[in-house]
Amino acid sequence: MGKILYYHRKKKKLTQEQVCKDICSITHYSKIENNSKEVSNETLQLLSERLGISISNEKEEIASISNSLKTFYDSIVNYNKEQMANMYEKLSEKHEYIICTPLVYEYYLLIFRYHLSNYQVTEAYELMEWLQQQQTKFSQYERFLMTYFSGILWMIKQENWKALKMFNEIEPFAVEYEHRVYEYYYHKALVHSSLGQATMATYYSEKSISFFSKNNNFIRNLETKIIQAINFTRIADYKKAEELFMNIQTQAEYFNQQDIAARNFHNFGYLYYCQEKYEDAIAQYNKSLSLKQKGTDIYISTLLSIIEIYNILKDSQKALELVEEALEYLPTYSAPNRSRLELSYVELTVSESSFISYLENISMPSFQKLRENEKVKRCAYQVATFYESNGNFEKSSKYFKLALLHDKE
Repeated sequence: MGKILYYHRKKKKLTQEQVCKDICSITHYSKIENNSKEVSNETLQLLSERLGISISNEKEEIASISNSLKTFYDSIVNYNKEQMANMYEKLSEKHEYIICTPLVYEYYLLIFRYHLSNYQVTEAYELMEWLQQQQTKFSQYERFLMTYFSGILWMIKQENWKALKMFNEIEPFAVEYEHRVYEYYYHKALVHSSLGQATMATYYSEKSISFFSKNNNFIRNLETKIIQAINFTRIADYKKAEELFMNIQTQAEYFNQQDIAARNFHNFGYLYYCQEKYEDAIAQYNKSLSLKQKGTDIYISTLLSIIEIYNILKDSQKALELVEEALEYLPTYSAPNRSRLELSYVELTVSESSFISYLENISMPSFQKLRENEKVKRCAYQVATFYESNGNFEKSSKYFKLALLHDKE
């Protein structure tokens, strides 16, 4: 209660001496405010009366804020944007009080998660850095949230191996907290899917669907089904993937879930891309773009997929137009997307030999550093094929081996 006394004293513009006069010494009172000394019930009662507050009312207020934090997190998990914004405003109005309660770190952690849900990466990163300095004061549950939410941030920044490491680190505690943080298995499925690990993605997506169903979270169920459909695509079960994508789209449109519709259109495009139905793929990708904001990573990821198809179709002019459009926002993209965009630009504007040199010396080392195995494999095959066609079998063999190595990974 020490910090609560401090809050009310400051609010009433009283000095420590005015509050503790004839009750305890200033030194004693200062330690009470700093929570560095135990206080007897009698002394606490006298100090509370001096400040005109009720201990029972303060405890009720803290309990009310705790419930509000739960509602806030539920609104984030449920993608209820209106409620999420309302709860953010409601809690912000009590900010000065909350930071004087034991709920302070849970509050800031949920603000961190709120920024992530809105893709406010700069704000989220700055808050993460501050929270990292406070970790020695965290409860076990708060440490779990910190690691988990940091993993989500790394996923948004497309540093998926970092994210997976964090998710794996807290998995032993996931069962203990699953009634409070039941979206964990969704992000575990998503990161495995992002890394092309179809078996693990499918396993965790099934666990995720089970938890979302228990909690009647229909929207997040749809999101998890997108992960399933993506991995049906990867194992070439195209019929099952198409049926699932179509079902998801119907439900996303019915419930006016534009974010889910945008992701579904993108991955529907990927399904057609894998089947070499390029016109159908471009149509789905364009539907996805129409629901996304320019300059964001989710926008450029879809645009790069379209650029790749125009390169396959040998329509260099159209591909270059799209690349030049995307370059306008280059500083706003994550490192992997910047690398992909720069690679596309080089491919379209330099000679073949210069492009191969760029792949060898810049792109592949960059993708290897980011552990983007699929991109390393594709670059290595491209370089190997070039050297094979030019009779340099030593280099060709080197890069074919590299491609095979990353294919196994």
